Amino acid sequence: MLVADRGNHRIVALTLRGEYLDTFGHDVLTSPSGLTIAGEILWVSELFGAVVGLNRVADIIASVRDASVPADTVWPNARAGDQVTAPDLTLPQLRSPHGIAALATGELLVTEWVIGGRATILSPIWH
Repeated sequence: MLVADRGNHRIVALTLRGEYLDTFGHDVLTSPSGLTIAGEILWVSELFGAVVGLNRVADIIASVRDASVPADTVWPNARAGDQVTAPDLTLPQLRSPHGIAALATGELLVTEWVIGGRATILSPIWH
């Protein structure tokens, strides 16, 4: 079983009884939130604005945007004067990916934690 440990910037591997096996990703992840496996790739939604694909040795082999820590206190939403509002959700920007699922088509369904929410289907392209 894999658990996203956002507070420690890592993924924890446990047995189904909850016994510790391993940790990984602390050197490449900033805010792991959701996990899904598609084929040989572990896809991780990073709450601070990224989706990354990790191979079996925890190297990032694919990513959408970087996951730098936001400075604005109203993040993941936006500020309009004194009001907190829904952010601009123009793709390809991911604001705050929270949930992620691999679809049978090979695409990824990503949900975002913002005012109004958003669900986006991403199509990984491999050359």
